[in-house]
Amino acid sequence: MIRCCFFDIGNVCVFFDERKTIHTVAHLCGLEPEAIESFMWDEGIAHRYDTGALSFNEIHTLLEKKCSRKILPKDLRKAFCVGFSANPEIEPIIWSLKKKNIPMFAISNTCDVHFEHLYKHYPILRLFTGYILSYEARSLKPEPKIFQAALAKAGVAAKDCFYVDDIREYTEIGQKMGMKVAVYRDARLLEKRLGELGI
Repeated sequence: MIRCCFFDIGNVCVFFDERKTIHTVAHLCGLEPEAIESFMWDEGIAHRYDTGALSFNEIHTLLEKKCSRKILPKDLRKAFCVGFSANPEIEPIIWSLKKKNIPMFAISNTCDVHFEHLYKHYPILRLFTGYILSYEARSLKPEPKIFQAALAKAGVAAKDCFYVDDIREYTEIGQKMGMKVAVYRDARLLEKRLGELGI
């Protein structure tokens, strides 16, 4: 029996266009998109930010040094979040689960700026019982630690949990831990999977 549902946020609850964000930050900094990609991933900035090892203010300072220009913090925050958009197809499913009183938790590799923006602008996320966020958990999917934190927060055995994510590698970890899982492709397939589980 499923007693709890875990949802990924990016490209499940809301869509995220990473390329759009990279190009917007690059334009703001007067750099090529490849330079921003290298800064965020090759230099490990994104990993450190998403695991709470770097603050937004520290990234802001590092970017100013990299591009040798002043950047207003509010402009950088806006650029970081430009890639998000609603996924209207998922909303009826989340509302249905809410009405059935099934606890829902979001598990997300994210940073404080992204989550604050999402919580403010996408009311569907406020329906969740709780949130397991990488920058707070100090762990990123697919590391088992963040899933263990989710189970501890929910207080439910893995065998009684359902987890959906758009990245198969992440669902495989959940499955190994004993959860029922689904890779998100569209709302229709998710509804079918939930039906198979009797939800």
